[in-house]
Amino acid sequence: MASTNSFGIGNLNTERFDNLKSELECALEQVSATELKDWAISCAVYFKTSSLRRGINIGKAIWGMVEFSVREVSGVIRAVLDGELRSHLNNRGDQALVKASDVTRSFAKLSKVIVKELKNNPKEMAPKLFGAVLGFCAGSGGIDGDGGLPDSDLLLGIGNHRSIFTHSVLPAIIVDV
Repeated sequence: MASTNSFGIGNLNTERFDNLKSELECALEQVSATELKDWAISCAVYFKTSSLRRGINIGKAIWGMVEFSVREVSGVIRAVLDGELRSHLNNRGDQALVKASDVTRSFAKLSKVIVKELKNNPKEMAPKLFGAVLGFCAGSGGIDGDGGLPDSDLLLGIGNHRSIFTHSVLPAIIVDV
């Protein structure tokens, strides 16, 4: 029977939800108050640290894009004023190819390391690789990028799409905890 549960989330099997809820309550009853408090504090500290780190990294990424854009637009304007637009664009294209080649080489190098580790230490490496692939597919929506964590808010109805809880850095912070 599908209905709305106590959290107001529709389309969840009420019996399954109630079963999961009672199992969680039973598990929590087995944990001492001190352990729960320690766990909550460590989660809060880690959440704060992780959020701050991600915020700083997002800020750096945005600032880097702004700097890059200003530098490129300035270069194009200078090239136009100097009558050197064609050579400027050729130069920037050549630099982009070099950068793409560097990224390709780095990816190939990383791939070799992963394959080597899988051969030398499969018991340790295989679960890590599986987790990384599974996390990527769950987070991005798989190969086609359709669905995944960002679109999980559609389970709550189309009016809840683009929720801050699924279309922001929050899911990555929560999963990281």
